[in-house]
Amino acid sequence: MYLCPVCGKEIENTICSACGFDKSCDFENYPTLSEVSSQALGISNLKETYENKQKKYISCKNCGGRTFYIDIESGGILCSECLNPIDGRYESKSHPHNSEEATTKQYTVEQAVQEAGKLLELYPKQSYEAKSETIIKLKTLFEQFPFNSKIAKKYALCLACFISTQKSEGKEKIISELEKLYKQFTYNSEIAEYYALGLSLLSTTQDYSDKQDTVKHLKALYLRFRNETFALFYVQGLRNLSRDQSITERQTTLLEIKGIYDIFKDSEEIAVIYAMNLSNICKLQRKTNLTYSVGTGLFPKKESIDAKTILKNLSSKFPQNRSIRQCTEEINEMSRY
Repeated sequence: MYLCPVCGKEIENTICSACGFDKSCDFENYPTLSEVSSQALGISNLKETYENKQKKYISCKNCGGRTFYIDIESGGILCSECLNPIDGRYESKSHPHNSEEATTKQYTVEQAVQEAGKLLELYPKQSYEAKSETIIKLKTLFEQFPFNSKIAKKYALCLACFISTQKSEGKEKIISELEKLYKQFTYNSEIAEYYALGLSLLSTTQDYSDKQDTVKHLKALYLRFRNETFALFYVQGLRNLSRDQSITERQTTLLEIKGIYDIFKDSEEIAVIYAMNLSNICKLQRKTNLTYSVGTGLFPKKESIDAKTILKNLSSKFPQNRSIRQCTEEINEMSRY
């Protein structure tokens, strides 16, 4: 028998049915294949958070139980564990007066996961106001079960999608919330992916210094997970950063994008960003053969990039892509003069 280290209830499967704790996150009792991040919450912190949260709920003074029988006729309340009466009376409210009251409904873990799934399905078709309410409802569900990764993933996805509708201050608040989710579920690649998506979208409207910080976070995520999805979000951040850079800085950024494309050559989206950045630098410098330094020291090695050949190869690889084709045509036209 495995007792949940957070709430003390017996866990039959992987997820605690009482508090939503994921057994696979019990890093203090089970070894991991890699080092646990210092940002991961320890069991003691999770337990303290759970106990503080439970203080707002009614509990039986006799046994501490939190499930009750209600006599509809008399309004009396009995503890379902010890059958002792609870002080106070139950009053029926058949019609909640506002949406906030409706979202405070108590669910089991399974019911909460199902409800979160329904909210996620509705989200794409909703108006801005409805999406705002959906996010509030998802947050309420997550706060009821703050250790459940399934609810956290759905909440994180909606937050990441919602960020594009926000102004700067709103975007920062959403990123802060996504960062908290990422730190709590540090080994969950999906939540990390939604955090990276949010950072990528945030970088489109930031000033230069803030973009630099955001790109550093995106690079750290890419280096940690090293897959095409995180590579794309990092490259998108680099693209947004390059718009505010000098020509020399843009060349350095281009080399970074080139290096990532060399790893993920089948990614059409990364190829488009590579082609557009290469084309833009060529037009700024008014030449199609770029020279850059490789290595450090007094005598760094000089290498060149033949933009015309690179773009021709990209066009051959992705012949249906209009953006790459347009970049190729512009550079071919430029090379005539």
